[in-house]
Amino acid sequence: MATFEVSGIAAISSKDNRYLKLARSLAQKKYRGQHGLFAVEGKLGVREALRWTLEPEFVLYDAARADEPEIAALVQQAALRCSRVFAVEPHLLAGVCQTENNQGIWLAVRQPAMTAADFIAAVGGRNIAVLDSLQDPGNVGTI
Repeated sequence: MATFEVSGIAAISSKDNRYLKLARSLAQKKYRGQHGLFAVEGKLGVREALRWTLEPEFVLYDAARADEPEIAALVQQAALRCSRVFAVEPHLLAGVCQTENNQGIWLAVRQPAMTAADFIAAVGGRNIAVLDSLQDPGNVGTI
């Protein structure tokens, strides 16, 4: 377990834990929509999600990597904005992550509600490309 101090961290050691089940379900679009959440995986993704005004719901991190400075810093940062922080066994986190070699941290974030007017204001007159139902990511290069 971690050597740093963050209040509210709980350990998960069962694959049947409700947060792990929810996290695994977010790999499928229908459950992301149903729960109003999306997953952010990896150090950079989690850092960026915490930097913006996104609402974190819960954090899972690899208990075996808790002493890594970057993981420790991200867990502490996440705990300031999220009351559900869980240290999980490495094999359980691997079952949640979609990458082959996960980076030890995973975050569930509330999907932001944005109206068309909000979107236009956020874009601020810049040119953008909106990609919907992209089947082949290689096609992005064509655009």
